[in-house]
Amino acid sequence: MIQGMRDGSWRVRLAHERVVVSLVVAVVLGLTLTQGWRSGLAQRIETLGGVPPARAEAPPYELAKLRVFNRVLFHVTYEYVDPRRVEPKRMLLGALQAIEEAVPEVMVSPVEEGKAVEVRIGAESERFVVDDVDSPWRLAARMYSIVRFLSGKFVSRAAIEKPEEVEYAAVNGMLHTLDPHTSLLTPEANREMRMATQGRFGGIGINIGVRDNRLTVIRPIPNTPAARVGLKANDHIITIDGESTINMDIDDAVSKLRGPEGTRVVIEVEREGEPRPLRFEITRAIIPIESVKWAMLEDGVGYIQIDQFTRTTAADVSRGLDRLRRDGMRRLVLDLRDDPGGVLESSVELADLFLRSGTILTTAGNDPRENSVENAHAAGTEPDYPLVVLVNGGSASASEIVAGALKNTGRAVLVGRRTFGKGSVQAIHEFEDDSALKITIAQYLTPGDISIQGVGIQPDVETLPMVFDAKRMDLYPSEPQWSEADLQAHLSSDRVVREQKPAFTARYFQAREENPDLPEDDRAPAPEGWIRLEPSRELWKVDFEMQLARRIVASASDPGRRRIIAEIGPLLERVQNEEDAKLEEAMRGIGLDWSRGEPPAPGTPVRLTTVLNDGQPLGPYHQGEKVQLRLRVRNDGNLTLTRLRAVTDSDDPVFDDLEFPFGRLAPGAEATWTVETKVPEHAVRRVDPVKFEFAAEGEPSIDPVEFRIELTDAGHPLFAYGVSVADDVSGNGDGRIQRGETVRLVIDVENRGDAPALDPVAAIRNKSGEFVFIRTGRAKLGPIDPGRSATAAFELELKEPYAEPEFTLEFSITDFETRDFVAERVEFPVAGPPQEEPQARPGTAQPRSVPLELRETPADDGRIVGRLDAPARLSRTHVLPGWVRVALADGHAGWVREDAVRAAGGNPAQAVTFVAAPGNVQPRFAGLEAPLAVRGETGELRGLVEDDTPILDLQVFVGDAKVFYENYRRTSVNRVEFSVPLPLRPGSNDVRVFVREASEVTTWRGLCVRRDGPNGETLATEKNPLSDDLFAD
Repeated sequence: MIQGMRDGSWRVRLAHERVVVSLVVAVVLGLTLTQGWRSGLAQRIETLGGVPPARAEAPPYELAKLRVFNRVLFHVTYEYVDPRRVEPKRMLLGALQAIEEAVPEVMVSPVEEGKAVEVRIGAESERFVVDDVDSPWRLAARMYSIVRFLSGKFVSRAAIEKPEEVEYAAVNGMLHTLDPHTSLLTPEANREMRMATQGRFGGIGINIGVRDNRLTVIRPIPNTPAARVGLKANDHIITIDGESTINMDIDDAVSKLRGPEGTRVVIEVEREGEPRPLRFEITRAIIPIESVKWAMLEDGVGYIQIDQFTRTTAADVSRGLDRLRRDGMRRLVLDLRDDPGGVLESSVELADLFLRSGTILTTAGNDPRENSVENAHAAGTEPDYPLVVLVNGGSASASEIVAGALKNTGRAVLVGRRTFGKGSVQAIHEFEDDSALKITIAQYLTPGDISIQGVGIQPDVETLPMVFDAKRMDLYPSEPQWSEADLQAHLSSDRVVREQKPAFTARYFQAREENPDLPEDDRAPAPEGWIRLEPSRELWKVDFEMQLARRIVASASDPGRRRIIAEIGPLLERVQNEEDAKLEEAMRGIGLDWSRGEPPAPGTPVRLTTVLNDGQPLGPYHQGEKVQLRLRVRNDGNLTLTRLRAVTDSDDPVFDDLEFPFGRLAPGAEATWTVETKVPEHAVRRVDPVKFEFAAEGEPSIDPVEFRIELTDAGHPLFAYGVSVADDVSGNGDGRIQRGETVRLVIDVENRGDAPALDPVAAIRNKSGEFVFIRTGRAKLGPIDPGRSATAAFELELKEPYAEPEFTLEFSITDFETRDFVAERVEFPVAGPPQEEPQARPGTAQPRSVPLELRETPADDGRIVGRLDAPARLSRTHVLPGWVRVALADGHAGWVREDAVRAAGGNPAQAVTFVAAPGNVQPRFAGLEAPLAVRGETGELRGLVEDDTPILDLQVFVGDAKVFYENYRRTSVNRVEFSVPLPLRPGSNDVRVFVREASEVTTWRGLCVRRDGPNGETLATEKNPLSDDLFAD
């Protein structure tokens, strides 16, 4: 491979391997989109509906060969858009940072003033020079040496079972140094991308989601196999091809429902009103992705909405336009809001649909010979009717190509918010393991050779909501969401136009609304203010931006953009007056004068006196506490201020972007506004400056004020848990799991922490295939105070065909309020037929003495389930020679010695004093302390962790950088006291500490340490720093 890279033969190779271009917003919007693949693969996908053929069983993965890493490095070396960004040393350090973050037992530290790194895994370490890594070949060789050192030494289950994930992490760490859109797609992500961009897939045709913790049909797609067999909305899917869907990931469910056209899948559903589950055998078909929808608005205005650009988007839009024309369309609103992009050709085809001539798109890469220009053609162009395109911060990539082409050529008026600003082009290369490299190979330019990279496209008419809520105002919202410029290592361009300004700004009144009660029958007419989109028949609310776009195109006397902009001034003035009147009326209703006045000249100095919470201490506030911030202002100047307000700015989201409206404030007058915010139950200890920035009509100059607010840690739940088997559903009751039995798994959970568990949920997930069938696998435990316990029971069937000697379940307890959790894999042995079957002997038994221990199986070495601490009548269910099985009303059951109980009359007691046997306990933090604000470059973290079982290791992260790791496997310790120096960046630094025990059960705690200036002044937090100090020179 190296020789080919040197002698230039790579160009011949790339001529065959180069796949077509993709435009992607994967990092922020979570969707990877492509234009296509090699022709053979494209045909394969077309045939199978997006599902690759079954592969032969793969041999064991050989991490040390770095096959994917080397292929990726090859393509980066010769294709990447900006060779200046290809820095081998930096890329190597990025790969190592990703490995140490993915694999707990790996720690990488710079040594010799950054000229080398020390790589530790467990108790072993080795130094590797990095200062001489100045070429791709040296990068590959050094990475090979490091991975060879690591191979065979992993102790984490994930790294041992899936070593390919370690290589994927290393590749993405390396690519992370280039730009946010160059990445390696895992096989699963790559398969999902193929499906998304084809515009069709093999499946049954339903939208699914999780409702009430159950896999639920949201909507059958019309004219698909699911609709034809009679699946209905709100059907609960309980099995897919015989496998239980209890706690099944929705991605797993989607994968099982999809498949090649013509294949079959059997599902069972529970339906309200039906006494038993319904069984459906469904033949899969090719399902089109409904990314284009349309409807008629008023005044002859058509509306087309595009969710994403697939291969069929332009054709689907043409079909929609034909339908709309038949309904009388004379003008059009094209909605590209929240469209993350997609297939390049489709965006060009769509722009071409509305343009007769001119440039649509120019791509420019690092090789001028590969630059290309896409032009419009007169054939097939739509008539020149007025056209408005709706955009916002979620409009990216391919949707920006269309918006930019239609705006810059004068064909359409843009309405909405500034677009995302992704102006780069990616290519896709697939590898043998079905992973794929998505690599940035060019930037694109809109007509006029204008780049949108990092700046987006400014609409002609900017729309800004004024959200009215007496409890939480949002009249002057911040930027809508992250843009390309906010992403780490984003590209830049010297062809951007930075000072784009809209021709008009329309602020509109928006009251917070409750979710309306909408009809479920898609044949029902749309309620007022809603429309039904075709062909899906889904309901869609006609919002302000749609109404404004409709009014603009309806009022246009000419289709040209410049003419429309020249004419809409009076319309927008009327609209603004209407919206201002709505806001002023709503503000009067809560006692605020929001009327306009004679504003001072911009920059006029204004003096305000401000007091927060009457000068009382601002904290420390604890998790779950409702905090009232009461800001009082006095106008010390001689000018009346109108529409006076303050907005907070803070690194802590609890106190960020809070609005304090005061309205009209005369000289000498005072006003007070209170905002209530709640500290989340999962908040960490921290202290943050909260800046109040003031504004008023006319933009006078008002100095901001700053206060510091502290949060404290009020404690956490800590879970002790045990699992016992009760094979009494359709089993013999011997406490052992045999094939063909349906058993109960009784889960006992005790909170040994220092704070309540507020919303704990216990769950089990199957890790052993379809013959382990979970009937019930999720239970809400209810609040558990410290020192208290809760019990839940799950039901599981082990089917006869199961052949292994044991099966594995993943057991978890999660508090969804505090975000404390524990998870562990538990293996259950599969027993053979018993030597003697337990005999049913229903009755009542009384302990001869207490405490009385209950055992899981009828044997002296059987696991102790728990003990009875007070005499009580128990339900007797089965007997064996010398043993009696008893059951308690709370679901516990177990075996006791025959001579430990005696027969008793009467009914079993409904309440007994039963103490479950202690099971495993999470590692616990007995202490964790650090100064929350320091004035230097380092802080110090001190802590103490304890565990009932040996501690495996301890990790400390500052941001994404692992700054400490220690492995205790060889010393077998149950108590670790630690002191760790914390390298700090200016501003806020998130610190996370993880401790694992030998079973890989983990507990974590966090806090936030602030680095201030040398005199205590506030330093701004760095946005998206490359997160590891390995990068420091």
